[in-house]
Amino acid sequence: MHNAIGVYGYPKSGNTWLESSFTKLGQDIIPSYFQSDIHITRANKKKFIPHPLIEENGHPLIIYKSHEPFLGKNIMDDAQDLGIKSIIKVILIKRNPFDMLLSYLNFIRFIAANRAASDQPFPNSIKLYCTQELGMTGNVQEQLMTLSSLEEMQERGILESALKSFSQLDFIIPPLNNIATSWSNQILSWENQSIFDVLSVRYEDLVDFRAQEIERISRFIKIDQKLLTSAFDKQNKGAVRERTTYINEQKPTFYNKMGYGHFNDYFDQDLIHTFYKKHYDIFVSCGYKDLVKC
Repeated sequence: MHNAIGVYGYPKSGNTWLESSFTKLGQDIIPSYFQSDIHITRANKKKFIPHPLIEENGHPLIIYKSHEPFLGKNIMDDAQDLGIKSIIKVILIKRNPFDMLLSYLNFIRFIAANRAASDQPFPNSIKLYCTQELGMTGNVQEQLMTLSSLEEMQERGILESALKSFSQLDFIIPPLNNIATSWSNQILSWENQSIFDVLSVRYEDLVDFRAQEIERISRFIKIDQKLLTSAFDKQNKGAVRERTTYINEQKPTFYNKMGYGHFNDYFDQDLIHTFYKKHYDIFVSCGYKDLVKC
């Protein structure tokens, strides 16, 4: 049994990017080190693996990623089944809701292509989301596979429908509701609890103020900043190589445009302002007060 640090974030907010950087950090010591992308639920039978470099008082720590909101003390019931004695710290990574939504919409294109290539069924929850919330008709999976970019989704009005749905459902994306509830609840549930020590990191700051944010994370997990910076560099270079390969093979790639403001290229400005004004208090509470200039 080992103590652990959890990397939490709403889906498509960057916690895979962050956890993968920690994996690169561990592979500098043990090349075979790999932490499975699993959540703290009894459905997962494979126990977590201690990190080769991250420790507390000489004892190795487990570091893992998950999407769940704060679930109270009961979270430890499942954690102990996976080899975790106690969760001592949490890194919460959050991404502005507009870019997060764009990333998810791009991701469902990715899922459609991958499921077809592996002859696996397309998730019914995504199919329902596309028909009920995005206004798509006919064979949804085939349509998603023919859409080559977010720009094409924009031209067909899919992005506009998605943002309207996201607003009406108060930051909920239905296919993700069973693991992460809403974007806002996932963030606020962790930031407002007092059981675990939480470091909040914004995706955008990790891009635009990289050295500053890596220094904050390094101090929080007590690891050498140069080592963590090197791990981030390796992860980012690997992501660029993968993206280049996928583009050359005409496969969908992740939406990982960096920094602030990219969503302005995809969503109607009036719709952005309406959404922002309607949910202003939530934007403020989640740390995105100045995201939209009204």
